[in-house]
Amino acid sequence: MKQITEPTLVCIFAESIRTEQSGQSTIIGTYMGSAFQMPTMGSLVLPNFAVQCVLEVPLDLELKSISCELRLDDISLETVNLPPEAMQAFAKDRAGQIAREPGLRAFPIYIALQMGNFTIPKPGFLRVRAQVNDLSAWSNSLHFAPPAAST
Repeated sequence: MKQITEPTLVCIFAESIRTEQSGQSTIIGTYMGSAFQMPTMGSLVLPNFAVQCVLEVPLDLELKSISCELRLDDISLETVNLPPEAMQAFAKDRAGQIAREPGLRAFPIYIALQMGNFTIPKPGFLRVRAQVNDLSAWSNSLHFAPPAAST
């Protein structure tokens, strides 16, 4: 399998992500397929909103910084910068995984974002942009549709 040369990003949008005692994640209430309908007036406020990000980075890329920005079309809604300790932990985990799996094509980094009272101000497409050092990767999207036409 050919190694990747640029970061890639896939996201699962959900109501909540719970970390189990075993270290596994349980994703609750995934949003798949159909669009959210915006209210007829005002913003949509989601009491609980979570994003499970699966960021794959090239094996030889030195990890200096990683941030995840939630964007609704051209509007930045939230940005999370991972702390330097996370970069050190990722580098250590990557070295161990490369040693265990010689055919590895990329190093996966799992980032769970959890927000309360998350506000969607207008219809559009919500995506995550991961910034790894000076490289960007865009996720799949979640559609927030205009209000349904009243009949």
